[in-house]
Amino acid sequence: MKTGSPTGADFIKAIYPKAKEVSQKTGIVLELILAQAAVETGWGRSIKGNNLFGIKADKNWTGKTVEFTTKEYINGEWVTKVDKFRAYDSWEESIEDYGKFLTSQPRYRDLFLPENL
Repeated sequence: MKTGSPTGADFIKAIYPKAKEVSQKTGIVLELILAQAAVETGWGRSIKGNNLFGIKADKNWTGKTVEFTTKEYINGEWVTKVDKFRAYDSWEESIEDYGKFLTSQPRYRDLFLPENL
């Protein structure tokens, strides 16, 4: 491994403790938390505002934000646009908010372990 070039294993090792805590607290499947963070950040190589999950900052968000260019699939076409995303002071804060975000949205109910429903 090159210095300053994290591996996927390094990234998972770094986020695992908080991801496990949030999984146990919310019932969100641990592997889902780890996998989405890996996909959204390219295994920790591209993280803006410590946002590990690409959660946008909608009009209800009162915390910190960061803007960056993103590509989204809208109406059957890829569109490049600048959008506002939630920003955090740490990865742990991002993971904690991810848990709160998913548990507050009824559309994500199927992501939870059966014993937590």
